[in-house]
Amino acid sequence: ANYLAGEREVDAKDIASKERHLRLHLVPYFGHMRVDGTGEDAITEFAVEKFRSEFRRQGMAEGGINRVIATYRHMGRKLISRRVLEKPLPMVKLKKVEDRRDFIFSLGQERAMLDAALRDSSAYVWLFIKIGLSTSLRHSEILSARFDGLDTQRRRLRVKAKGGYWRDQPLSQDMVDILVRERDMAEDRDGWIFPSPKSLSGHVFSMKKAFRRCVVRAGLDPERATPHTMRHTAITNLAETGADVRTIQQFSGHKSPTMPLHYTHAREERVNRAVEQMEQAKTKPERIGRREAEDS
Repeated sequence: ANYLAGEREVDAKDIASKERHLRLHLVPYFGHMRVDGTGEDAITEFAVEKFRSEFRRQGMAEGGINRVIATYRHMGRKLISRRVLEKPLPMVKLKKVEDRRDFIFSLGQERAMLDAALRDSSAYVWLFIKIGLSTSLRHSEILSARFDGLDTQRRRLRVKAKGGYWRDQPLSQDMVDILVRERDMAEDRDGWIFPSPKSLSGHVFSMKKAFRRCVVRAGLDPERATPHTMRHTAITNLAETGADVRTIQQFSGHKSPTMPLHYTHAREERVNRAVEQMEQAKTKPERIGRREAEDS
């Protein structure tokens, strides 16, 4: 109570989140413990680590746990500065969270997303996800694409890219066939692929809510899987075919070859891990056999 009162007094940031963290997590878990560091029921570093392990066991994402512990750490510092506590609360480091930009969909997860999209209430989310997984287009680039930008002979879709310039996105033949079918059914065969008469732009502005529903229905973490994940997945998939940097750059639309290098390096790391796993799989039976021989 003292902590939140002080935060409200100075109109601190994220008060609602801090209040929620305290009410739902910190007070129920630590409320019966002493904050002065004395007695058997004192808050200790072990107790904080146990708190983290318990919520991880319940399925809370590491990023969510970090945010709650960040509130705990901030509260401890503030109570010391306000002279409410004489001794600081035991502190623990925040766990490193895998950058969601490095998360990509596996083939099974791609199928699960498309299956979830077929069952969603949105009429456009399946096509949105299919384009996202088949191209390197960003969220806004997909939604602002038009049928008159489709070149079926060259298998290219001209889009307004990030930065305001135009680029031609390479397409698979399967993606071309899907877009041709969509165009044949559209009211405006030269218009928006994702039209919306309610939008000032004339096209759907955001697919974040529908995409999130599909992520949850597919059993994935919406904190890690975002529309941009599809772009990283598609570029990574291309890199894993052995494509060179220039080819990846043309597919991804990056102006500099520096960014595509990230994907080739990622591919090499995955190859290295696979080779290590292969070696471990080969040597494990030998070790077991050697131990059995020694035991006998």
